[in-house]
Amino acid sequence: MSEQDKNVKHREPAEPKPLTYRQQQYVSGVLHGLSSAEAARQAGYGPGYSRQAAARLEKVHGVRDAIQQGQAQLREATLYDAKAAVVEIDQAIRFGYKQKNPMSVAKLLELKAKLHGLLVDKVEVAAVDLRGAMEKANNRVLKIVNAAQIGDSGEGDSQTGSV
Repeated sequence: MSEQDKNVKHREPAEPKPLTYRQQQYVSGVLHGLSSAEAARQAGYGPGYSRQAAARLEKVHGVRDAIQQGQAQLREATLYDAKAAVVEIDQAIRFGYKQKNPMSVAKLLELKAKLHGLLVDKVEVAAVDLRGAMEKANNRVLKIVNAAQIGDSGEGDSQTGSV
């Protein structure tokens, strides 16, 4: 063993620290359906800092584990999962057919396909040259205004042509 290896302290995995009061309040808020930022505000973080606080809290292993355990307990307690959701969607589809409402049937079929993983929402992020687009729009408007002014000035002899 080298000198460096002898001097390095080997840490044993520490027991997880208990959650602080604020962390417990945050977990409770998330489990009650609040957004991360709102849960942080409810836990006592200021409105201007709540989003950052939520991001930091989500990185704490104990907080993440508590949220995951709470969600698993809620799923178990309510016995509501994808299978139960599909059963309800099927009932709603039958109702939509009875009511002759094709739009609701189409939306419900789309939702059912998403639950089964057949459809995935696609998000496209594109860079936009806002300044260039505004300049082009401004130039188009100026052309229209200039064309209208030229048309107005040549219509009558009695008009002075001033605008």
